[in-house]
Amino acid sequence: MEVGGAVEGAVGGRQDGHAFLTARTTLGDVVGFSTACFTPPEFPVAALACQTHGANAVEIACGESTRLDALVHARDQLRLHGLRPSLHAVGQVDRLVGLGMPVVVPADLAVGPLTRTVLLRNTGDPDRLDEAMEVNPDASFGMDASLAFAVGGFTQVKSFASRHGDRLAQVNVGGVEVEADVVELVRACFDAAGRAVPVIVERPGSVWSEGLSGDIERLRALARRFLTPYR
Repeated sequence: MEVGGAVEGAVGGRQDGHAFLTARTTLGDVVGFSTACFTPPEFPVAALACQTHGANAVEIACGESTRLDALVHARDQLRLHGLRPSLHAVGQVDRLVGLGMPVVVPADLAVGPLTRTVLLRNTGDPDRLDEAMEVNPDASFGMDASLAFAVGGFTQVKSFASRHGDRLAQVNVGGVEVEADVVELVRACFDAAGRAVPVIVERPGSVWSEGLSGDIERLRALARRFLTPYR
């Protein structure tokens, strides 16, 4: 399961796997890890963390130089193991939207027109998200709840989730170290939006602590309270 291995088949790939979810489809209790948690940031390590802690999704952090065949290989391997794959891009997303995975991109780097499989992520400037969401009406919203809390506390978290709740497609937590508990951050998002979406943990420091399994279970239990279809 090494990124960069040989890939068979078209780049588009199959979309009928048990773990496949577009940006906005009916979901279960989807909680997982970003590859950015790990050194090196490879998807097999994130998949192992999912197995260790009872998670079921992996977000692949990728740059503009990341090979498409490596991403296709990672996507297929993750689905094969029952894990929901997604991407977190730091540059252009044009080449990524055809891979059949949600693609998260910072709102200040978004270049349209964007489809619903592209998730605009809030930055340190709340206004940039609102501007990008208005300019790209078909795009979805991927909330960095920890960053939102760092900027404006639970007020900002709830404001984002309520204003863009119909387009909320994923919540990320842990990328910015804050005093708020990750489960409480996600609860605030779900409550304000009125539904659950996939959650990705970007935990600073070690992800191998025993206590993290409890957090993952609490997050999945929280999601099960909101088992409703979303756009």
